[in-house]
Amino acid sequence: MEVQMLSLISRSLTSALVILCFATSVMAATDTPVMNVSGAGSDYIFVYQGNDTATYADLSALGNSIIGWTATCTSGSCTVGDVLYVGGVGGNGNDYLFLYTEDSDGNVAYPVSGAWYSFEAPAAATPTPIYGSSAPTTAQQSRMDAKLALANAGQGDTVEASIFGDDNLVNIIQAGGVSYLNLSITGSLNSFDSEQDLATGSHGYIEATIIGDSNDVDILQKGNNVDGTGDKAAIVTITGDSNTVDIRQHGLGDKFVDLEITGNDHTASIFQNGAGNHSARVALDGSQPWNFDLTQKGATDQTYTLPHAMSDGSGVSGTCAAVGGCNLTIVQQ
Repeated sequence: MEVQMLSLISRSLTSALVILCFATSVMAATDTPVMNVSGAGSDYIFVYQGNDTATYADLSALGNSIIGWTATCTSGSCTVGDVLYVGGVGGNGNDYLFLYTEDSDGNVAYPVSGAWYSFEAPAAATPTPIYGSSAPTTAQQSRMDAKLALANAGQGDTVEASIFGDDNLVNIIQAGGVSYLNLSITGSLNSFDSEQDLATGSHGYIEATIIGDSNDVDILQKGNNVDGTGDKAAIVTITGDSNTVDIRQHGLGDKFVDLEITGNDHTASIFQNGAGNHSARVALDGSQPWNFDLTQKGATDQTYTLPHAMSDGSGVSGTCAAVGGCNLTIVQQ
């Protein structure tokens, strides 16, 4: 089962959507309830023009598009709050309508004669994400294979480093088996903390390039006594200042992260665990800060990409321009 929780707070995007809604205004509910003047035992709500000319005109204009709308009792001898569903439309279209009613299972339902009903369009279905492939590129995979092979030939563990600037803090721990780490920091006051504790199936690999000041990165790639063997990987590129990144990869092989952040004050957290071959490639940028959180767990392979499309035709980009920042949380498991 995959649970997607997606929360994108973007005032600029919201403003654009509000403008669009006004420009393409579609009635989503009747302004006032209407009285059902059908006889007792009828399977339709009888809407008569003479009772409410304006509401009758609204319902008539909708035609068959009102099918699927809810009809909710608001007053009268019905139970207030009871909901029926419009299953069909009839009538002469001149001064009366028959709105045939059903229950939630599609069975014929009988509205209460003389009761008042209001009509509302059903809530739009929540769109679901459509992700493309987020596996390592051919170039990335080749580089990983080559570097891990070199590390393995040297009996495991390789660390390369290029650090420029002042007051940078780097803490690297690589334990058993093949590892490899390539670090390049340019700028000052950056903090980088990494741990690869593999063995058993070995593998590893981390590359990180940090340019800018006051960035904080914490990466853990496990193995050994934490559920798993082999693989893992992480390619991290940060350009800008005051970004915070936390990447966790735990057990049972084959994990991959490619995170690229451009800009300032972004926060990103990625956690991958379980038997699945999870993968993620994320690129975050924009003039406003991101708060990004991705969790991939379980035995089923999970994939994630940015930008990505949504099932309703919209999309989620990796660029934040909303004043106050953007939040995006994804849980795949």
